[in-house]
Amino acid sequence: MIPIRLTIKGLFSYQNEQTIYFDRLIEGQLFGIFGSVGSGKSSILEAIAFALYGETERLNNRDDRNYNMMNLKSDELFIDFVFSNFDEKRYRFMVRGKRHGKKFEKVNTFERTAYIDIDGSWQPIMESTAEHILGLSYDNFRRTIIIPQGKFQEFLQLTDKARTDMLKDIFQLDKYEFFQQTSSLERKNNESLQLLKGRLAFFDNVTKEYEQSLEQQLLALKNELNARKVELIQRETKIQELTTQKKLFGELKEAEELHATLTGKSADYALLKNRIADYEYCERYFKPDLLRLDELEIGIKKREESLVDYQQKLKISDTKLMELQQEHATVTLKYSKLDEIKQKVDDYRVGVSILELKEAITRLKERISKGKNFVEDAQKAKIQCEKNAVKLKENLHQKRLEKPDITQLNEIKNWFREKENHVKNLSHYSSSVNDLTEEINKVGEQINQLLPDSSEKQDFKTSSALKSKNIESRLDELNNEMSHVQLQMKLGDFVAALHRGEACPLCGSAEHPTILAIDDVKNHHENLREEEGRLRIELKRIQEVERIYELLNVQRSDLIKRKDELSARYEEEDKLLKEHLNKFTWNKYDRENAEEIEVSLKDYKEIEKEITSIENEINTNEIALKKAEMERDNFDNAIKKIVAEEQSKSGALEVLIKQLKLITIDAIYSGHIEEFKTFIEELSTESDQILSRYDVLQQQLQEHQQVKTVLETRLNAVIDNLEAERERLLFVKVKLNDAITASKFSDINEVISLLSLNISLGEVRKELEYFFQQLFNAETQLNKIREQAAGKYFDEDTLAEEERLYADFKEKVQHEQDDYVKLKAEHDRQIGYLVEKEKLQQELNKTEERATNLNTMKNLFKGSGFVSYISSVYLQQLCDAANKRFYKLTQQQLKLEVTDKNEFQVRDYLNDGKSRLAKTLSGGQTFQASLSLALALAESIQQQNKAKQNFFFLDEGFGSLDKDALIVAFDTLKSLRKENRIVGIISHVEELQQEIDVFLKVRNDVLLGTQVKGNWEY
Repeated sequence: MIPIRLTIKGLFSYQNEQTIYFDRLIEGQLFGIFGSVGSGKSSILEAIAFALYGETERLNNRDDRNYNMMNLKSDELFIDFVFSNFDEKRYRFMVRGKRHGKKFEKVNTFERTAYIDIDGSWQPIMESTAEHILGLSYDNFRRTIIIPQGKFQEFLQLTDKARTDMLKDIFQLDKYEFFQQTSSLERKNNESLQLLKGRLAFFDNVTKEYEQSLEQQLLALKNELNARKVELIQRETKIQELTTQKKLFGELKEAEELHATLTGKSADYALLKNRIADYEYCERYFKPDLLRLDELEIGIKKREESLVDYQQKLKISDTKLMELQQEHATVTLKYSKLDEIKQKVDDYRVGVSILELKEAITRLKERISKGKNFVEDAQKAKIQCEKNAVKLKENLHQKRLEKPDITQLNEIKNWFREKENHVKNLSHYSSSVNDLTEEINKVGEQINQLLPDSSEKQDFKTSSALKSKNIESRLDELNNEMSHVQLQMKLGDFVAALHRGEACPLCGSAEHPTILAIDDVKNHHENLREEEGRLRIELKRIQEVERIYELLNVQRSDLIKRKDELSARYEEEDKLLKEHLNKFTWNKYDRENAEEIEVSLKDYKEIEKEITSIENEINTNEIALKKAEMERDNFDNAIKKIVAEEQSKSGALEVLIKQLKLITIDAIYSGHIEEFKTFIEELSTESDQILSRYDVLQQQLQEHQQVKTVLETRLNAVIDNLEAERERLLFVKVKLNDAITASKFSDINEVISLLSLNISLGEVRKELEYFFQQLFNAETQLNKIREQAAGKYFDEDTLAEEERLYADFKEKVQHEQDDYVKLKAEHDRQIGYLVEKEKLQQELNKTEERATNLNTMKNLFKGSGFVSYISSVYLQQLCDAANKRFYKLTQQQLKLEVTDKNEFQVRDYLNDGKSRLAKTLSGGQTFQASLSLALALAESIQQQNKAKQNFFFLDEGFGSLDKDALIVAFDTLKSLRKENRIVGIISHVEELQQEIDVFLKVRNDVLLGTQVKGNWEY
């Protein structure tokens, strides 16, 4: 991840919007962010983490995070973070939040959005956090990329499980978590194993011996079956010979029957042959003339019908032609008077135009009269607008003189606003100082209540330590005394066993002069226990008082420090207020009277409104003036046009009057336009009808004259053709009579009857040829079969007996064949079973071997064992990479190692290379080790993501180093530039600023909040 831009507003001490552009910082590869404690340096990392993950180091959801994160002087929180990822794509994460409008302590839920840069345009994505984009959870993000305060040593001090989980998450070691897959494979393999065993149980009775026995039986049965088949073929041959003889005598019988049938039909076919000859003669010598005779008779009939038709049409045509000639004479008379009608139409049209012009001239004269009135009114309106304009401009000038200086008023108003802010700050600081004073007094009262004796307060720690030491010393004495008393009580157990004259169980003496008093020992033991209890209670009370006293002292010191800071701020604010008061230079106004400025501003606004109103009136008046001038000019121009138009129409009227010929002007003036239009329409219609009818009659006369000529021509042609057809008909009849006389037929009807049969000569000839050929073939075949059957004999009973014997023998052979097939099928099945049994046995062996291997793998992956092993490998590699820097930072004195429990230990070469726990490292050495591990971890992540560059942010840690260690650590950080790595450092150590070329300076301003600037901006 490479940061590009970060914008912060309203977060913690960031009151106003601050934007950081990382390009200038990244160019140097090593940059710093410096500022005093509480300036807001770490808030930059908090903003990045919250934008990417919605989490912060300092606060969680239970802390009312939204309220406590937002700056108390801000009503809005805004974070906008843009970065490029190892996939070389740009991403943008934004957070927005607002304070409730009415409830100050209520902050609404923050709105989170994310975008990706596609072709220069930010497109929204559904990711709410950057975990999937960066490939890191929040915890691992703050361990490897941005390491906040107090978390730098976390990776070094993690437990084995936590460190393994971290490496598992960062390096995606889940891909080596194969336990579930192995268990699934083992379960499936066991199912296959049980299935194979079940299938093999089916083949328990399948043996090689049984298969060989079946093979011997099959061979014996096959030999016997072959002998039977030879005998069956011999019997089949004998039957085939008898069947052939039966077929021969059957064919002889059929040939005799066919020959007899064909011989009976021969007379009919001879008669058919003669009729065909007669038909062919008639068709050749009579049929063409008979067809010609029919054609001529039909043609003569049609021409006779046409003759009658033409005669009727000619008669109708003569009648129609006579009627048209009579109508044509009438229309021709009307046609000669058309010119007079057209002249009347023209006069009436001129009359219409004359009347229309006369009406138009009358209307124009009326418009001229009215137009002159409008011109006079428009001129009066123009003069009034000019007077109003003069008056309004005078009022405007007066109001502008009365308007105060707005620039001066705004400056004075800003002065009062700034004064109010100073006064509010003074009041706030004063109130806060008073509150802190009360809290300091309360804490003092609590200390007085805790230590009522004033002498104890002087040297409370010393006296309390002395008391605790005395009590602890007395407790040690009591423990020794109680041990002695417990021994005496143990001896008391043997006192009860002592009897006079009997040996002591401890010393063996029979005399017991001084016997231990058990009751005194027990009472002393109880007293010691009571004293021990009292002393421990007292010691606990003293320790509790010490703890409370220490807390109250720390609290009071902190309150006093805060009070001093606020007092300093109060004095600084008071100084600023005095300086601000001296800046008041406007003698016209009172610096104690802010309302006077508000009244002046109000007056200014009122005058400004009046000026605006007057300006609007002036604009409205100017528009009205222009409108009046325009109307006057328009009316004047319109009158001129109307006068010109009236003169033009009067001239046109005189011209039209001169055009009248048949109708007088008085008749025109006495008439009406609509009446004239009716006359025009009627005369025009009459003229058009005469003209149209005249042309139609001319056309019709011409057409009917042509029709009559055509009909006469066709009638004469039909008469000529009819006479010719009748002569040809007579010639054909004579020719037919001559042909009948020369033939064997008695008359023409006999010929017509024969031809009416419509015999198909080709088919009949084929039928005759087929019949006589069939008769010839039947005689030939009959003679041939008789020759083959000569000297032979066939007995039907002999064939039936042989067929019966053959069928019985064949059935017996078939039974034997079925037995052979069944036996062979059983033998083949046994062979198949043996092959399948062998395959199943081999598969079972492989499955059992796979089950053993899967069980081994399952035990290997059980409990994430393999992942832990891979994690150990990664951890060892990280340790080796970290030692390249750590060994140099410690001047070849220390090295990190990983124990069998995946814990870090240190090899100390100053003490003969002996090992010790990493917890024994000093603060500076712990920082050096943590820095080396963090850099190695970041380097591994860069290699995993195949990123060209990587980003590493470190917050604090340098303050724990001495000067020499600081130089070595810083040299190590500077050497990272050669590794193409970007490192950011957050610190308040002044020495670092002198060593880093580019850095950001963070300052917390009392009024403006945190301000961020680059060192190149100063």
